[in-house]
Amino acid sequence: MKVLKYALLMIFAISFSKISAQSTIVNGEVGVYLGPTFFQGDYGEADNFKSSSSNVGIGFGIAYVMDFSDSRYRSNFFSTLADHVKERIEFSYAKIKLDHNPIPIKDTHPEYANFEAMKGETKITNLGLISEIYISSITRNASKLKPYLLTGISMSWASPDVNSSMPIPSVYVTGDQKIFLEKQSALSFSYGVGTRYSLDDVDLVLEMNMRSFLSDRIDGLDPEVPGDKSNDSTVSFRFGAVFHLDGGRRR
Repeated sequence: MKVLKYALLMIFAISFSKISAQSTIVNGEVGVYLGPTFFQGDYGEADNFKSSSSNVGIGFGIAYVMDFSDSRYRSNFFSTLADHVKERIEFSYAKIKLDHNPIPIKDTHPEYANFEAMKGETKITNLGLISEIYISSITRNASKLKPYLLTGISMSWASPDVNSSMPIPSVYVTGDQKIFLEKQSALSFSYGVGTRYSLDDVDLVLEMNMRSFLSDRIDGLDPEVPGDKSNDSTVSFRFGAVFHLDGGRRR
């Protein structure tokens, strides 16, 4: 996968380009993350918890994390910002199975079985810049538990697929095109919460990451029906580990 190769090469290059400790500008870390990713789109019923909880896959991420708390640039504003914010360049990927559960029509409807037989899948790749905003100081907080807020922007690519053992429901095939099986690309915005638990040279991570796409075609569907006007989104619950590249310094 070309995007993964570029992401890994970029992280590798940054990781080994640190200058001497005397003139450190960036403290570097490498993070890996894994966990379930839930999808909210045009499968099932909009804003229905059962739809989101059943359309789930496994996602993973790898990131280069930077903080600037040792920068030699010492303005008051920059010092305060650097003492509460880390920036990560992150590559993430998720593969999600999709179906209509619950089915958005009654079982007496003539197309009920068509919806029931309709299945899908989407593979989502993201590459972006994410900010970790810490509630307490990065350098002065002695606690092992370090909660933070997440916010960021990414470029996202999706490869959707739609198939069925019966005819596709007419709402997706009547009139203008409503099924999109070609690769999709869109900007996406991330926001969420997380926490680190610091050990000697590694931090354990638990976080919830919500992602909103500026597209309604990430799942390959874009029907013009009431209740399906919102863009697609995901919610990820991730466990991970962040490894320090500075010989064990706690950040």
